[in-house]
Amino acid sequence: MIEAFGPGATEYARRLASTELEAIVADSEHLPQAYVAAVERRVSGRPFYGMILFEDSASRFTLLNARSVLNQVKGFDHRSAALDQLAQGTMKLAEGTLAALWPKFQAAATDLFGEFFTLCDAVLVRSQSEYARLTAFCARPRPAEPIVAVPVVPAVERRLPERPGVVIWAPQRPSAELTFPAFALLELHADVLCVSSDGAPSEHFATRFVTPDDPAVRAALATAGCILCPDPADPGAAIAFAQRGYGIAAPLSSGAGEFVRNVSLYDARTLDGIYTAVTIALGHPAAVRALPPAPPARPLRPALPVAADALPTVTVIIPTYNRRGDLTRALASLTAQTYPRLEIIVVNDAGEDVGDLVAGIPSARYLVMPQNGGVLKTEMMGIAAATGEYIQLLADDDVLAPDHVEALVTAMLLSGASMAHANCLIRHQQATGDGEYATVGFNARVFIDTATPTMALLATPMAGNAIMIHRRVFEAVGPYRDDCMLGDQEFQLRALQQFAFVYVDRMTTEFRARGKENFSTTADSTPELRRIYEQLHPQPGRPEVERRRRETLERIAGRPQGLFAFPPTITLAPPVA
Repeated sequence: MIEAFGPGATEYARRLASTELEAIVADSEHLPQAYVAAVERRVSGRPFYGMILFEDSASRFTLLNARSVLNQVKGFDHRSAALDQLAQGTMKLAEGTLAALWPKFQAAATDLFGEFFTLCDAVLVRSQSEYARLTAFCARPRPAEPIVAVPVVPAVERRLPERPGVVIWAPQRPSAELTFPAFALLELHADVLCVSSDGAPSEHFATRFVTPDDPAVRAALATAGCILCPDPADPGAAIAFAQRGYGIAAPLSSGAGEFVRNVSLYDARTLDGIYTAVTIALGHPAAVRALPPAPPARPLRPALPVAADALPTVTVIIPTYNRRGDLTRALASLTAQTYPRLEIIVVNDAGEDVGDLVAGIPSARYLVMPQNGGVLKTEMMGIAAATGEYIQLLADDDVLAPDHVEALVTAMLLSGASMAHANCLIRHQQATGDGEYATVGFNARVFIDTATPTMALLATPMAGNAIMIHRRVFEAVGPYRDDCMLGDQEFQLRALQQFAFVYVDRMTTEFRARGKENFSTTADSTPELRRIYEQLHPQPGRPEVERRRRETLERIAGRPQGLFAFPPTITLAPPVA
């Protein structure tokens, strides 16, 4: 199933309708909606691709604003100079030059690019050019599959022309967005026809604009020598017309050169470049190179490498205290796991009885602390009772995606590693007044990396619920310290000095942030972190580590008190009271 967000994405998804792709496709302006849909896909555990139809800000800004520039300037020479300044970013505004403003254009969307792709298993791209643009916004390159959705274009019987003919082909764009390429051809002594979504004429020049179904399109294509495909990011039209033997002019950023031989490429920000490319393409027909094979319907994931009866048991330990609703959801996320050999241990930290929630789960056991001891003591009670070869901790208000356990066990079996971790999504929630919580935002940029042993001496970007640990690690480095407020971080520090993590670069867990109810907000961790640095694990022989530790303490101490350390990067509407 393909979910599409935005008009461009909807059209692209229509072209891909014959495939069985599992994908979310979005225009960059509609990325927030696509982000939320990606979260829902991750909650379901279904593998899927992410695709953003992304034009670089300079090209898009030029296409969107060329008409308004012409409205303010008179005379061909003055207009030509103004459009060049617009395209090159040298036009002066009150806020500075346009080039200085380009990074802010689409900023709200591009800030989310990396987070969106972290939620996806892999990326779909229309060209390597587009992939290069997108990875500039990601913490690291994401796995990618090329896909080219070639549109259907009119098939006409062609004949030799008596006069040069050019068709500007952009049936998904309004006429106003074709002002720049159309103006570039004003001095070309040729028949120029612009095919746009609305066919709206321009008062600034006599070039004819028509819709794709206008009879003039077929007549123009019969004698046209060149098709100008101005889309700065999609090579599809260039491929379609190259298959019919036309000369093709296309922006370098479109990626058309990766698929089309003899395509005449140009810099989308130069009027003269467009003119020159068209004059070359008029007498130089193009041809198509081999297109990339279609990607698999779903991104590929490694399979369990041993038979089901040979799989190790994984013990999942849930400490809980007076949160029946949360515990119900946490248990539901475990019964939905695709991994077949689970042991579930729920440890009640001397709170209200929840044995009835556990009783219906065959693989679950219920333990009760004799008195309230806190999370770490509760976890250690569960670890002591575990019979599984691998240990997974899960807070009662967090959840695991259905593929979490299988993904981490597979990674450890294939690699021989004794520890594995995946990425974790922060889901921000707000109380609704009835004992429940509503989601008000997300953050997918904090717990999305692994750590070296040196990094662990400072801090790690790994959430506790995203980690699975073999028993031998506890035997080698000792248990969690129940006297350490940052017990999970202190344990990771010790473990990474002796064992390697294998990293599953996929979002398989959720940490639920609830403002003042969160430990990360109510507790000042600076004194405890200082104790870890200076008393528990000093590094006197590593002055650079000591320096970075001081910087870390200063940075944490400078955070606003009473606020959650990692605010949402995408915000939803607050719940209705």
